[in-house]
Amino acid sequence: MILRLTLRSTRAHLLRFLLTTFAVFIGVTFITTAYGLADQLRGILDDQTSTAVPGSDTGVPGTDRLLFVSPKLTAFGFSGTLDASLADELKGVDGVATTVGQTQRGVAFEVPDRTEGTLGQIQSSATTSAYDPAQWNLVSGTAPKGPDQLAVNEGGTTAANAQVGDTVVVFLPTGRRQMTVTAIVSPVVPDTNSMFQFTDAVAVFDPVVNAELFGGDDRVDTILVAVAPDADVGAVKAAIEDRLPSGVTVGSADDLTAQVVGIINTIVDGIETGMLVFAGITLFVGTFLVANTFSIVVAQRTKELAVLRAVGAGRRQVFASVLGEAAVIGVLASILGLATGLALSTLAGWAIDTERGAHLVISTRTVAVGLGIGMGVTLASALFPALRAMRVAPVAAMRQHEATPAGRGLRGLLIAPIALVIGIAGIVVGLGDGRSISSRIGLIGGGAVVMFLALAGLSRLIAAPAVRLIGAPLGRGPIATLARTNAARNPRRTATTAGALMIGLALIALVATVGLSVKQSLENQLRNNTTAAWFVVPNQLVPPDPTSITDALAKAQGVAAVVPTAFSNATVAGPRGEASGVAVAGLAEVPKVYDLGVTEGPTRQANTDDGQVWLSADAAKRQGVKLGDRITVSTGTGATATTTVGAIYTRTAALSDVIIDQSIADQVGAQTFVQAIAVKGTPGTSDTALKAAIEPVAGEFANAEVITPREFEKSQTGPLDIAVKAVSMLLLVSVLVAGLGVANTLALSVYERTREIGLLRAVGTTRRQIRKIVRREAVITSVFGGLLGVAVGTTLGIAAVKVLPDALSGTLVIPWSWIILCIFVTVIMGLFAALWPAWRASRMNVLDAISQE
Repeated sequence: MILRLTLRSTRAHLLRFLLTTFAVFIGVTFITTAYGLADQLRGILDDQTSTAVPGSDTGVPGTDRLLFVSPKLTAFGFSGTLDASLADELKGVDGVATTVGQTQRGVAFEVPDRTEGTLGQIQSSATTSAYDPAQWNLVSGTAPKGPDQLAVNEGGTTAANAQVGDTVVVFLPTGRRQMTVTAIVSPVVPDTNSMFQFTDAVAVFDPVVNAELFGGDDRVDTILVAVAPDADVGAVKAAIEDRLPSGVTVGSADDLTAQVVGIINTIVDGIETGMLVFAGITLFVGTFLVANTFSIVVAQRTKELAVLRAVGAGRRQVFASVLGEAAVIGVLASILGLATGLALSTLAGWAIDTERGAHLVISTRTVAVGLGIGMGVTLASALFPALRAMRVAPVAAMRQHEATPAGRGLRGLLIAPIALVIGIAGIVVGLGDGRSISSRIGLIGGGAVVMFLALAGLSRLIAAPAVRLIGAPLGRGPIATLARTNAARNPRRTATTAGALMIGLALIALVATVGLSVKQSLENQLRNNTTAAWFVVPNQLVPPDPTSITDALAKAQGVAAVVPTAFSNATVAGPRGEASGVAVAGLAEVPKVYDLGVTEGPTRQANTDDGQVWLSADAAKRQGVKLGDRITVSTGTGATATTTVGAIYTRTAALSDVIIDQSIADQVGAQTFVQAIAVKGTPGTSDTALKAAIEPVAGEFANAEVITPREFEKSQTGPLDIAVKAVSMLLLVSVLVAGLGVANTLALSVYERTREIGLLRAVGTTRRQIRKIVRREAVITSVFGGLLGVAVGTTLGIAAVKVLPDALSGTLVIPWSWIILCIFVTVIMGLFAALWPAWRASRMNVLDAISQE
């Protein structure tokens, strides 16, 4: 009987059922897409890395006798570089047949026969490899010798537009160079070109000229070791390990592939976690919709439930009936969400790798979590309404009741402030240091959930006066008065409905406040604290050698100073901890171009000794050091250098929290990635003349672009703008779900007020006026939620900006344009949410409505 009653109730209120289902469906779709996309990416990248290094899963005889010596891999590449002399040292290990140092860098081929007097255009990207018979077969020609020769892989001859004997122009990290193709090569191990699959060709060089072609000292990325046929691979590996510095590993191709896969999985995990955060937000908002809907429905069905109790239905049966409806919603939403999420992730996987084709990946985890979360959230949201339903007394409930109690609930009012304090405390503790990332995320997320629930509970205290105030601009006529009265008559319902809107809009306002404040702080620093006339932005297909490009620019006519914006994989450690994201520059040149707000140490006019480390005030405090203290710089290869803190500064936008001198980076073998180079002219040199002097030099480095300081400023802050907009667009999904909650609540409210609407029609109210009443009520409720959201979000944003490092919180920006946009969105959402309820209310039969009990 209970099952039939549940299904009949579901069919009788199909629209309400579908709207509630949609809210849960969106959340489950988010979750399934996150897991499904992660599985797709892992599958694609596993396929690509299975043959990403010579000898990996190939089954080719002899390839199991290759070992690779390399620094540990990180998400940004190898953690350092190796001294090339290590390759010679390892040749002395018993059982080693040969070794060769490998340096893999981005290079590019220039279009042949370029127009005289104009810069050549990059035709194709390539990567590099050192020639070694253990890795490359000669298809034709002779092995490259010296700095002016190279070989090209078979697959790259078209991209390079070259054959044996041709002269090609190659853009190297050290600049443009003419070279002769002496050979066409193919990999010894089949299909190992996949290690270079993101480029058009492989340029293979003589390994002894690495330093001349790629800059810096004679250093390499990896060392390929061929084990002698009669030697034991395991014994040779153990002997090599004994000679390696800390942070340097030796392993087979499979070991190196495992490192690659591990790094890739870490990145994929980050993408997955980000999507799950948005899924959680959407489901959290959805719980408001489900709980509010079932609360209203249970109250509206009080008489029906009382009759059921009177004819013999037990409390458990009533409880099961309400939860049964929730279960139907949960099952349908979960199944639809699973199917949609898997379809979207499969489509995304196909778009990322069309050659691989569409692969439907269904993991047990995805199905279990999707169904479990969908069902769990729905049943949990309906639990308290179901408990209220089972407490309905057969006799006491035989009279007409209001749909939801309008009382304040003293217990709730006592709990809400305590919960608010607990939530804020959780966020504050989570923002502190000393905990793992997962525990911090848990504290911040849990604290935010508790805080928003508390705010939703407290908002009913101000709901009635607030909606009257919001509705005041609608006028004093009977239509406006009725709309305000309807919105204010049940503060608990209004607050719960508005609370869902509050969450999404609060998060948008928070992101906008923090993002725009940080952006403005960075812009102010970049705009007001540099004397650079131009910035040279390298082509990222061919990252330049920092020393080569800065030296070349410094020799151009009219150049007074050159400072790169470059970052390295070095780590700086003080007594209290480490700092990464380290900038690299010639410290003697920095004060000539940038005003870093130095508080201790060299000033703009002062000179500085090479080989120092400069720290921001925040970084110095975190690491427990002061001016003149000794500090350690290291890389993942175990190379270290101890140097002096030479300056403390406050402005970090131009470079970083930590700046090490280029000489220190070279000493520890840090890999340096140049983002831009600031160029200042000599007194009397016009900006136009300076640009004319440095453009030909920039062109020698893969046609690097010369841009203005304003353009550089936009390039630095532009990604932050994009991030704010992207996050806000994703958060709008939760606002859309909240809008469905407004529509659902209005529809139930219209049903509840059937007799009242009939009486209004009977005394002369037109259908159009009825629609106006419902629409205005929706707008008032939505704007109340919107104002709550932007107030809470902006307040949280201001607090977040205040706890940011000084360099990022110098300028507080209240995002007024975003606030106005949010309020406008709530008005539009309210109007759309009211379309169906307003139409339904206006189409009621007057006599039937009046006769409704």
